[in-house]
Amino acid sequence: MAGFTTLEGKNVVGTNVIASYIYADDDTEDTPKITIRLYFEVKIMRIRQFNPLKILSHRENVEKIIAGENPPPITCEIDPSNLCNHQCIWCMYEDFKREKPQLIPKETLLRLVKELGGGGVKSLIFTGGGEPLTHPDCLLAMSLAKDIGMKVGLVTNGGLLNKEIDESIVDICAFIRISLDAATKKKHAELHKPNEAAIDNFQNIVSNIKYIAELKRRASKVTPTVGMAYLAHPKNYMEIYDAAVLAKEVGCDYIQIRPAYLPGQTVSPHIRKETQDLMIKALHLDDERFNVIPILHRFDEMSGLERGYSACLANALVGIIAADCEVYCCCQLKGNPAFSMGSIKNMSFWDVWNGSKRKEVIRRIDLAKCPPCRLNRYNEIMNYLADKDKLHTDFL
Repeated sequence: MAGFTTLEGKNVVGTNVIASYIYADDDTEDTPKITIRLYFEVKIMRIRQFNPLKILSHRENVEKIIAGENPPPITCEIDPSNLCNHQCIWCMYEDFKREKPQLIPKETLLRLVKELGGGGVKSLIFTGGGEPLTHPDCLLAMSLAKDIGMKVGLVTNGGLLNKEIDESIVDICAFIRISLDAATKKKHAELHKPNEAAIDNFQNIVSNIKYIAELKRRASKVTPTVGMAYLAHPKNYMEIYDAAVLAKEVGCDYIQIRPAYLPGQTVSPHIRKETQDLMIKALHLDDERFNVIPILHRFDEMSGLERGYSACLANALVGIIAADCEVYCCCQLKGNPAFSMGSIKNMSFWDVWNGSKRKEVIRRIDLAKCPPCRLNRYNEIMNYLADKDKLHTDFL
């Protein structure tokens, strides 16, 4: 047990996972206290785009997956490129990028988008791999996806943004998330190591984020939601609060905080505590327009918390297409040939998705060896629904 300072400046005792308490608005000593963890859980339920229960909007697909059927994925993540303008110190795809530097050919990329839209996929996320905007036809593919009825998201390091691209993003995207990971130019350069720092630098990225938010405001648009991503690492945890301040100042809708994945490394108790305290401090910035969103289950997994389910069912919700044109069962396993389900170079996405090799790959998934996963919450829900022995489902 350890003492931490609450949002109201009170010193109280908490647990070791986001360890503190907050008070209700009346702030009396008799007011029931709830943990920061519960606070975040309640807030995630309120922030609709991050609510894991959105999976139930696709209940028909979920039920088919549980029944052993093979519906189309709801979302597909596409890496148009695994080339990158940054050399981030924590990049989990470093070997993949070095061994297979490539782009999805233009005709293959556009064909893929058409196939996915025609097959019932609801949304596409253009991501990496590398930096998606290194592909000269990324915006064309994004625009095509929107034109044929899919929703489009973009995850980018922001280094290649300019006013023309910003304007296209505001027109095309349902969301954009920029991986900034720092609050200062010096720290950003240290962590991201841009290839051309004279033009691709922290200040230019921040200016473009601000411009995107301003374009959205001028147009009185709800979308795109504009987010800043922050990977908490032993070299940047001390800037978490300042990054949240910056995100709010430039007009972001939220800052998302996750731990960097550091296989084989441990983080000291001091750094974990400081990280927790700074996230708690950042809650002061929360209001109706701006949200601070730590992804708590990822911090749990970094601490070795066991998953509470036995099967990865959620992989069927999201298709993963990497820059090598291979379709993988998981974004964490891109570049690992053992988990490639087939290539879109010589067959359609649907031939891969419905093929026997995909079933073989899924059978090889070993949850005990899986890294922290963004699909964790979806898996919890799906495994609960799949459990035929659960008790008292008729008591509400």
